[in-house]
Amino acid sequence: RRRKHSVGRSVLITDLDDLARSLTTGAAPFAFCGVAVSRAGQRSFAISSHRDVTRGTFWRAASISKIVVGRVAQELFGDGQTTVEEVLGQPFVSPTGQRPTLAHLASHQSGIWDNGGYLVPPDVRLSDWLDQAGAAIWSDARPGQQLIYSNLGYLILAACCERASGQPLSDLANTYVFEPHRLI
Repeated sequence: RRRKHSVGRSVLITDLDDLARSLTTGAAPFAFCGVAVSRAGQRSFAISSHRDVTRGTFWRAASISKIVVGRVAQELFGDGQTTVEEVLGQPFVSPTGQRPTLAHLASHQSGIWDNGGYLVPPDVRLSDWLDQAGAAIWSDARPGQQLIYSNLGYLILAACCERASGQPLSDLANTYVFEPHRLI
């Protein structure tokens, strides 16, 4: 089945209806994303206002991992009102005294920013890196007060998913994103 749907100024062409709906239904922040997926026997689909998509189309895949991590977190934690501190089992309090929730991380409203860096070396534990970074990871905003795009927030959210489930993020992504949508 080939369908066309209007998404704002964009056009959605899909044979992978379930995945497309999960990215666009009630997910305003994702309405501007470009996504291309192909699988043997099915055509690619895209959300794009600027070009036609073929199997050979190249895409800049920035922040696609946030969609995957966000979906995994939603499955594991529901409404996200659990605090980071509760999941990681270590103090995680902003300089303003508030404890950010997983929902704060997912919505980029945790008060954490990338100005202190976010590239954690593979041989360094995230908790050690956070201890070393200290207050540099925090903006002046209280959790829930201001939208501040944060790659580091999503690294922390992914770590919370792994910690709570006891599974690596790759397994969680397979279970909650790729297998249900038959992407692997």
